Amino acid sequence: MSGRIRSVKPEWLEDERMALASAEARVLSIAFMLLADDYGRGRASRTMLIGRVFPGKPPETLAKALEELAGWFVTLYEVDGQSYFEIKNWEKHQKVDKPGKPKVPPPCDTLEKLPEDGENLRASRASLPLPDPIPDPESGPVASPARTQASAGRPTAEDLMSPGPAARSDVNRVHEAYKLAFGLTDRKFRGAFDLDAKTIAEAIGTHGEETCLLVVKHAPDDGMVSGRDDDKRVKHFKIGYIFGNEDTFARILKRARDQERDKSSSAVDDFRRRKEARP
Repeated sequence: MSGRIRSVKPEWLEDERMALASAEARVLSIAFMLLADDYGRGRASRTMLIGRVFPGKPPETLAKALEELAGWFVTLYEVDGQSYFEIKNWEKHQKVDKPGKPKVPPPCDTLEKLPEDGENLRASRASLPLPDPIPDPESGPVASPARTQASAGRPTAEDLMSPGPAARSDVNRVHEAYKLAFGLTDRKFRGAFDLDAKTIAEAIGTHGEETCLLVVKHAPDDGMVSGRDDDKRVKHFKIGYIFGNEDTFARILKRARDQERDKSSSAVDDFRRRKEARP
């Protein structure tokens, strides 16, 4: 903790990227300013951050907030195996008279910076203490597949010129179908660049909306999604597991197409039998 009283300038509310960020990311940005020393730097231990900023929340809350802020608001880096952060354009956020001695080492070209893409930030959740070693009931036992930095991490310049994936009608149609399939009618996207919205948008871009809707329709019957094939009968129905994992998506899609083909063949056979039975 810096020990100084920090202030939040009105410009913080006027920043377009901050306005598009989720509530958790905005809270974390304020926390970074409070935790920073007089040079805009501080410790970025995941255990410390989730304990001070999001006590009682799941590790994913911190991971998603870091994904949104990394790169444009804050830089994450390591020195001697210790994690630190540095707020970008610190002088714009705080005016420090007579700064004291730095409390953490600064980043430099010779120091190894932490990867700022979303996939590596999600991987860092493994270092956070979990209350139970059993896998998260929604996340599934298989790690999410690699995504591009632009799509999985912070919004790009091109993203900021658009309303965001959460505003897309096709993304919302697939999301509504997902909510109905799993009885999650109260689920909503949080922010224009919500991670679930991005994941669905990527799947639509790769496979098309109709294919994604077909997968949603049959996903509840999948052995792992339903928990039927899981050793501990844990259900894995999270959007990241269904749409963000190519192996899962392909498995559900194959079964869905097989069932749809069988259903179609059965309908044709029934029609033929009825036609033959006519006098």
